[in-house]
Amino acid sequence: MADFWVKWTCGLCLFMLPVFLRGADIRTESFQFYGENIRIEFAENMLQSRPRPSARRSRSPEKEAYIAFYKAYQKTDYQVFINSFLKYKSDLKLNDWFFYQLMREGVRAIYSNLSTRDERLILWALLNLSGYEARLTYLRKQVFVNVFTEDAIYDQPVIKEGGKKYVNLGLIDSPGKTMPAMLYLLDFVPVKSGKPFSFGLQTLPAFAPHPTPKTFSFEWQNTRYELSVQYDEAVINVLKNYPLIGENQYIKAPLSDYARQSLVEAFRPILAGKTTPEALQILIAFTRSLPYQTDEEAYGKNKPMIAEEVFFYPWSDCEDRSALYFHLVKELLDLPVIVLSFSDHVTVAVHCETPLGEYVKYGGQKYYLCDPTGPVNSTDIGRFPTGYRHQNFEVIGACQPD
Repeated sequence: MADFWVKWTCGLCLFMLPVFLRGADIRTESFQFYGENIRIEFAENMLQSRPRPSARRSRSPEKEAYIAFYKAYQKTDYQVFINSFLKYKSDLKLNDWFFYQLMREGVRAIYSNLSTRDERLILWALLNLSGYEARLTYLRKQVFVNVFTEDAIYDQPVIKEGGKKYVNLGLIDSPGKTMPAMLYLLDFVPVKSGKPFSFGLQTLPAFAPHPTPKTFSFEWQNTRYELSVQYDEAVINVLKNYPLIGENQYIKAPLSDYARQSLVEAFRPILAGKTTPEALQILIAFTRSLPYQTDEEAYGKNKPMIAEEVFFYPWSDCEDRSALYFHLVKELLDLPVIVLSFSDHVTVAVHCETPLGEYVKYGGQKYYLCDPTGPVNSTDIGRFPTGYRHQNFEVIGACQPD
């Protein structure tokens, strides 16, 4: 009896030993992400879980291999890895798109010699295990990760399933590459009610700033004004290959602290003692003085900008100037302001107590037209842009002072 007890106890110890080692076998890895030094932790057993071809003879060997991989990955200590990313997501104020990019770079840092297929399979697993609803599409050895989103995304493949929209992250991540004409949608759904993936820019990432000065000049009432503005080039860099999102998202994106503070300092002496109509005209004179070209003319593609980007790029159009004017009114004048989107033009309207001319009604109040784009060499406000007085529009941005 004593021998049996000893053998059973030893057997139990041997069985439990890998569990204790598994929980303690944590490694670290470092890499760069948009100039930030990132240090992550991960469990050793994650490295042993890689996609493998299905050993069974089947009509769908890829499908079986992908499902088997996910179930094996679930058994690793993946949460250590994910927690590292979640901490940086919070500390650096990353939205879901930047969180995904961070996770992708982390996967590349800890796994060696990953194929594109294996990298995407690991990211598919990690996104689901992070609470997102990610679906896999595939054809032979090609796979693509698709995430459920409620945001408007343009120029990217989207699939619809069960009343939900899924955008292909793999092609956003690989500009210039194309997708096969037909793909299979894996009917294995790891997370059926996951959180939607957001591309919104309500906050900017808190990466190490790169303040860059730029001088502008404009004229108002026969007086020439010069002002120096600082924008954050780190913001410009992270948005260079950003997915094309709904135009309302570009309006919502805030100015960096550097841009906001420099604009306040530059315009404070210019606006001192001016009436509200005069202040609105001065800001209009500034935005209308910026060099104008359409996106197609300037960049060969649709390129909407957030307000900060207008200070960096040599050309801007009506969407870009409207985003900038919206934030100028918000930050410098603290007035209610809205952005109007017509079929082929974007403009701004501002509420104030002084009647300024033509207006639209929004929320029961009059908002007077202040077009940031034209006429060029004019500071007139209170007029609809030519040809738009009777056209339908949508309010795509609104700000009410606190």
